[in-house]
Amino acid sequence: MKLTYSFTIAKANMRGNSRGKLISTLMLVMTASLTLVSVFARTMAEGVDYYQNEIRSRTLDIYPINQLLTEDVIEQIRALEHVESVYINDEIALNIFDLERIGTENGEYKELSDFIKENPANVELYSLIEGEQVDVTEGKNLEESPDFCCLVPHLFYPEYYDVDIYKDALPWMDARKMIGKTLDLSVHDCFFLFYNAENGEGTGTPTTGILPPFRFKLKVVGVYYLHPASFFNPNAVVVSHRTGRAIQQMAIENSGQGGFIREYNERKEFHNYYVVVDDRKYLNEVYNCLVELNVECDPHALYEDNGSMARTGLLFRFFGHLLLVGTLILGVLNLFWSTSDMLLLRKGELGLLKAVGYRNSAIFRCFILEQLMLTLRGFAAGACISALVIGISNLVNTHTGYENRLYVVHLKDYGIYLGYALALALLLPLACEVLMLHRLTRIRPADAMR
Repeated sequence: MKLTYSFTIAKANMRGNSRGKLISTLMLVMTASLTLVSVFARTMAEGVDYYQNEIRSRTLDIYPINQLLTEDVIEQIRALEHVESVYINDEIALNIFDLERIGTENGEYKELSDFIKENPANVELYSLIEGEQVDVTEGKNLEESPDFCCLVPHLFYPEYYDVDIYKDALPWMDARKMIGKTLDLSVHDCFFLFYNAENGEGTGTPTTGILPPFRFKLKVVGVYYLHPASFFNPNAVVVSHRTGRAIQQMAIENSGQGGFIREYNERKEFHNYYVVVDDRKYLNEVYNCLVELNVECDPHALYEDNGSMARTGLLFRFFGHLLLVGTLILGVLNLFWSTSDMLLLRKGELGLLKAVGYRNSAIFRCFILEQLMLTLRGFAAGACISALVIGISNLVNTHTGYENRLYVVHLKDYGIYLGYALALALLLPLACEVLMLHRLTRIRPADAMR
């Protein structure tokens, strides 16, 4: 029998199939459950994993308060289990600067220029920890750029007093238009320099140096991807470790009275250090080891979890997978039962086909095409529903607060789970037909008609 004839018979059988709607509905529910529940669970889990693996979330800050951080002490810390690296903190870790203008040597970015003229905009300036990397999506990275170059986030918006960059729906600026331009930055009131002053007791005392305002320029050489679970904010401008040190040195020289700070910079044992742990789950263990070494350590990283995101993500992943497994088991069993029961009820039809001369292979082809069309119909409906839900969810989360971008689903992830659902729609009917029809086609026409 030609395939077109088999297809025609299969379509005719679908119209008279009393269980066809049930089979399609079950496939619809399974497809929607598999794609929606799994993809949202995956999205949340990726946010949690990103935060857990980011270098700043697994870094402990240590201070020369209990004892000076001499080379011997640093070597003992490096030798601790699960310590990945130890870096000196001798650069500008974070300061907030006023964004006065954006240079137009490489064409004007009118939107940002107009914004700066109308609003007291500011940016957070971070220098990268040694060994820290950001995902550059456009332009060049900092390693191949000279000093006083910077990266801006792909979702960029300067902060000012009347806006909440986390919760407000903001018209994000196209950071790609900033590449090649120059940011003119200045200190609003005073520059804070944090250092440890010698206290005469052989240790350091945390001290804040208040330095006068100064100005400098940074050239934008690239755009980095800002993950919703990132340590950085949408107004975070990133510079290299070298540039961070150079800006700090500029602040000291501008003060005209930085002799004592220059001396501090040359004495490494008075500096704070970063201790990077190879896995966040070992932070407590490393922290306890540092305490045993009589090293003052900031416990803040032990409790920091990016708000309730981590807890919510873990719960969502657990209950999402639990719901998914339950839905799939019930769906597969019900679909298999419905298909098997339908075949048993149609023994007479099968006998009639054999009586008029249809071979077993032709009968199998008719029935499998019918089952495939039923399940694919349910799959298509389920795919449309899940695509609509994800599309609306992404649209809402993209155009609301920055923090809601954590729930934006990547289309690649959706496509993966949609592929799993399609495989289920193709393989499940085939398995059922093979198991049931193999037995039914052995029945003689006279017995099948009883």
